[in-house]
Amino acid sequence: MFPRLLDFQKTKYARFMNHRVPAHKRYQPTEYEHAANCATHALWIIPSFLGSSNLYLLSDDAWETVSAWIYGLGLCGLFVVSTVFHTVSWKKSHLRMVEHCLHMCDRMVIYFFIAASYAPWLNLRELGPWAAHMRWLVWVMASVGTVYVFFFHERYKLLELLCYVVMGFFPAVVILSMRGRERDRKLETSMREKHRSAASCTPPTGDVPTTKVHALDRNRTRDPSVRRPTLYPLSQTGFGHVPLNTCSLQRIGLV
Repeated sequence: MFPRLLDFQKTKYARFMNHRVPAHKRYQPTEYEHAANCATHALWIIPSFLGSSNLYLLSDDAWETVSAWIYGLGLCGLFVVSTVFHTVSWKKSHLRMVEHCLHMCDRMVIYFFIAASYAPWLNLRELGPWAAHMRWLVWVMASVGTVYVFFFHERYKLLELLCYVVMGFFPAVVILSMRGRERDRKLETSMREKHRSAASCTPPTGDVPTTKVHALDRNRTRDPSVRRPTLYPLSQTGFGHVPLNTCSLQRIGLV
């Protein structure tokens, strides 16, 4: 029963889809499929241009600008090329050579869109040491996929699908190096906090003017023989505004 459910031709919607073709041949869409392909791709051309322009306007530095350009060109190119191909395939199917070239371009642009979609993530995030290699490796993979489409277009469809899947997920492995980067950042922050804590207990050095602070005896008289620790302003210690901890209170004689 389950295979019968997958057989689209035995349903009342059979007119919307043609029969399956062998793996080495190209599928011929129906008129409904041609119209749907053109509409669904053309619908996103204007939003993709608007979104890409917005990314460019919101860029604050050179890396963000470059990433916005790369992602915008990949996104807009995907919908423009696909719309042109489906339109020619629908209305100008007699132009076999033009249709064949556009079909290859439609497959090639998918590889470059995947690479472009990873560009902002790889360029603008702290992803560890693997990201530096993945920035150019993803474009090498897109170039290899383009060469494959040029020589083996519509020959090995399952292998072509596998290439898309691998390229879509493989750059995400940089997350593994991101975990190590997070540990290094936490260790660096911990060491910095320990250094600040130790520095707050270190007496000031250098030529700092000393001020004698005399304590008052029990009769509220000033006794020069009783000395209290010398107090220094934080601005003279070189540590800036440091919160008072136990070591700081010991220095000023409050603990």
